[in-house]
Amino acid sequence: MGKDSLLESTSKKKTKAAAKKSKAAKKGPATKSAPDQKAPSSAAAKPSKPAAAASPPAKVKPPTRRELLSRKFDLAAPPTTYRPPSPAPRDYTAPSFFAGLSASAAAHARGLLHKRFDWKEIQAAGEAYAAELEALEKARREEEARRKAAEEAKRKAEEEARRKAAEEAQRKAEDDARRKAAEEAQRKAEEDARRKAAEEAQRKAAEEAQRKANEAAKRKAAEEAQRKTEEEARRQAAEEAQQAAQAAACAGQGRLVKLGALGLLAIFALLIASSHANTRNFYIAAEDGAVEIRRGIFAPMGTTRLILMPGQVMPAEPKEVYTWQDAFALIHQFYIDRADALLEVPGVPDTAGVLASLEKALHYAPDKPSHAAALGRLASMRMQILLQKAEAALNRGSSDDARAALEYLREARDLRLSPAEVALVDHQLAAAEQSLADRRRAEAEAAALAAEKQALEEAAGVEAAAGK
Repeated sequence: MGKDSLLESTSKKKTKAAAKKSKAAKKGPATKSAPDQKAPSSAAAKPSKPAAAASPPAKVKPPTRRELLSRKFDLAAPPTTYRPPSPAPRDYTAPSFFAGLSASAAAHARGLLHKRFDWKEIQAAGEAYAAELEALEKARREEEARRKAAEEAKRKAEEEARRKAAEEAQRKAEDDARRKAAEEAQRKAEEDARRKAAEEAQRKAAEEAQRKANEAAKRKAAEEAQRKTEEEARRQAAEEAQQAAQAAACAGQGRLVKLGALGLLAIFALLIASSHANTRNFYIAAEDGAVEIRRGIFAPMGTTRLILMPGQVMPAEPKEVYTWQDAFALIHQFYIDRADALLEVPGVPDTAGVLASLEKALHYAPDKPSHAAALGRLASMRMQILLQKAEAALNRGSSDDARAALEYLREARDLRLSPAEVALVDHQLAAAEQSLADRRRAEAEAAALAAEKQALEEAAGVEAAAGK
């Protein structure tokens, strides 16, 4: 630092000191003259107008360095003179370091102050302390492990209890579902069996009533036709006899009239007998590659066509007049051949046409063996149709379809079948019953699985609600 800097710093300090002294000098005379002068009142001390209206102060020129160096300052006297404290007495003794401590505490403190330390002892103490800390940490870890093991065991026990409760609820739900499904299946099976039995009985009764009604209608129509024919013949014979008797009476020929009337009655009786005998006559003739069978009417002469059979051949023994057995045998064989031809047609056979032909062949059977053979073929055909229906129902896959297949097979079992056909139907019945049992078991398992799924979803919802 140079001279100028020292002078500048000194001048600044002196300038500040001179400013302070000038302020004190200005205040000094006013203070000293205060007892001689009366203090102005508060109203006089306060200016009536604010000092803002006064003229601005003049600019003061700062003192120069020479002025500052040559300026003299007044010394300020302190209010009190400093006096050093009185010296301590020569017999003064400092208080003991252990003042205020008990005897045991003072002895312990003295022992600590006079204690000597050995690094090996400090190291051994540190190792012992570290071992103690490690043992404490190990004990803490073991305690933490035991606590965690206890918590884990408790959690596992609670989870096991919840799992067992859920399994028990699920098992109960499955048992209830299986029991309900079994009861429902048994109830439905019993209801279906009762309904099917009632429907079957009603259907059989309706078929039997329809068959009997058709047979009675046919028989009644034939009897009515024969009765009307006989009545018409008797009426005509009676009218002719009456006319002849009247003519004989009018002629006056008594005895001759009676003889004539008797002759006419005999003639009419012969006519009626010959007319009735003509209804038993059948005439078979070949015509344009077909065989025509005509039947005599209720008249001495005359026929009506009974049937025209294309492709049929004449009997081996030609006759002028054939009996009803000869005609019926030929018609029966024609319908049997027609059913066989329908079965041999490629593609799906016309089962309705086959059944209709067999029924007509059954109607025209000339003897019991032919009737039994036609009835057997008709039963076999119906059995085949029912077996096909049962197979189609089993292929659909539901328990209701299996029950329908059983109904078809039971209906086929009631037909007049041969032993081999009965064995076949029984085999199909056993297979259908097994299929129905399997489907019921599958449906029960499906219902149990659905109930189990619902129970699990409900249990999951309950656990989620409990967790919340």
